[in-house]
Amino acid sequence: MDDNYKFLNFAESLKLVRKNRLEDYFQTKDIDDIYTDLLPNNGIITKLNLPRTTILVGRKGTGKSTIFKKSQK
Repeated sequence: MDDNYKFLNFAESLKLVRKNRLEDYFQTKDIDDIYTDLLPNNGIITKLNLPRTTILVGRKGTGKSTIFKKSQK
């Protein structure tokens, strides 16, 4: 199974999780326990923290808020 297919399956599974359950999870866990960067060497966080405007686009439940919470930490 190639990596793109694995990622698409992972993203699809996130749709099944209800938002209120994620909010409860965020309150009890540290962001470092939740966040996993999908690019080598924390590539997503590194790009997000560059000194320019960055826009994250994605469907509900794909991790946009988690990325921002990790970036803020």
